[in-house]
Amino acid sequence: PMHPAGAQTPDASTNLPPLITHYGAIASSPDGSMGKARRHLSKLGAQQQALQRCGGNCTVVSTFTRCGAVAHDGATYHGGVGLSRGMAEANAISRLGGGWIVDWACN
Repeated sequence: PMHPAGAQTPDASTNLPPLITHYGAIASSPDGSMGKARRHLSKLGAQQQALQRCGGNCTVVSTFTRCGAVAHDGATYHGGVGLSRGMAEANAISRLGGGWIVDWACN
């Protein structure tokens, strides 16, 4: 935001609690199984929980701090990330080169 010359900007660090980064992950398998994890304090913890919830033969396709999504084109799954659900979905479809969204999650 623009502030007039000489205007005092409040120090946000004194008004807000410390920002804690949360991680999320989505895992998928070739048979269409999915697993999601949200609001983990570690990237590894989110990935491990997503894999556990997905089942066997799964791989992590998206690890994110804000939002993640997974696109599918009938043969391949590809993950994406973004600041919002819509941005994550667009990123996943773009990275896959087409297809449709099959899953998403936001922290």
